[in-house]
Amino acid sequence: ISRLASSRSRWRAVATSVILAGALVSLYFITQYGHFGYPDKLGLIHRLGTWIGRLVPSAVMWVPQTNSVAAFLEGILFLAIALVITEDRRSWRAAGAAGAALIAVALLFSVSRGAWLAVLVALWLWLAFYWSPARWILCVGAGEALSVLVMTRLPFSVPTDPVFVARSELFDDPFNQYAVPQAVLKFKQGFGRLIRSRSDRGALVVLDRRIKSKYYGAAFLGSLPRCAVKSGPLRRLPAEVAAWLNR
Repeated sequence: ISRLASSRSRWRAVATSVILAGALVSLYFITQYGHFGYPDKLGLIHRLGTWIGRLVPSAVMWVPQTNSVAAFLEGILFLAIALVITEDRRSWRAAGAAGAALIAVALLFSVSRGAWLAVLVALWLWLAFYWSPARWILCVGAGEALSVLVMTRLPFSVPTDPVFVARSELFDDPFNQYAVPQAVLKFKQGFGRLIRSRSDRGALVVLDRRIKSKYYGAAFLGSLPRCAVKSGPLRRLPAEVAAWLNR
């Protein structure tokens, strides 16, 4: 697909066609599962497939092998997620999300351990992109397994989030009394994922200029334990990080 992606519109067209094919196969596999006559590998999945089979009449054209369905759909699942992540238009994102959800259900019906692992990885990616608290929860490592943590933006909450808006109404100065402390707490949590013990060493890279240019940046830096702090142009970043880790 990447070789065909000479333009964004062509990539979207090819990706959408592949995802649509995967969604149609998934729909057929899910609705006809109870008519395929598969042996009962997992009671809950088998009972659910049988129940759906009672609701949907038989339209069996061919009986696919479950592992073959899983192998076909695993890659398409991640392609659907890529479409959702890279697409700006809400309608395309909604269509990609619907396709990804349908494909994920079909992968669960395949009762394949590899397919179930693919669904778990896809869920991990989804949470990491669209649920900001999960970024720290899912960032796990110790020692050399996690030596560099890059923070592209200071972790402020989305100002339009309904929960954030409701809680902000409780403060006279919502930004300084609520938004900044919450962001500082998340910032400390991110640092805590990097440095988990006295013997850990690592580099926290913050690419948000506001930590130096805004008055509240001092609150973020002041929340960290005593550590070396350096700032400079992006071109020096790889050398600085390498020098620190190799000390």
